Amino acid sequence: MSPFHRRDVLKAGFGIGCGIAGIAAMPAEATERLPDIPLFDARDGGPVEHARAHVETMRKLLQTCLASLPVTARWGASGIDSAARSWLRASGSPYVGELDAIAALLKESGVYMLNTSYE
Repeated sequence: MSPFHRRDVLKAGFGIGCGIAGIAAMPAEATERLPDIPLFDARDGGPVEHARAHVETMRKLLQTCLASLPVTARWGASGIDSAARSWLRASGSPYVGELDAIAALLKESGVYMLNTSYE
């Protein structure tokens, strides 16, 4: 499978916070410097197997996301994470099982909280 190029997405108009007008104004050389975004075939085990194969990368991503939060939110991450998991279960989210497995792999708070922040 060929790598997915972020610059191709930006050129197609799907850049986060950019929109079509932002893409048109972006110099071509700016999009050429963006790193490739790797793709994985989710049919081969789905997100849990992908996480299992990349545990340290997942942990660094989680830690980086949490580091961007205010200190008080980081202190309360465990409680916020627990509340987010409860909400996901109560709302019937089909992803709770996958999130449970990924959280068990990482053994750190924040998986559910970050997931709900993007839903």
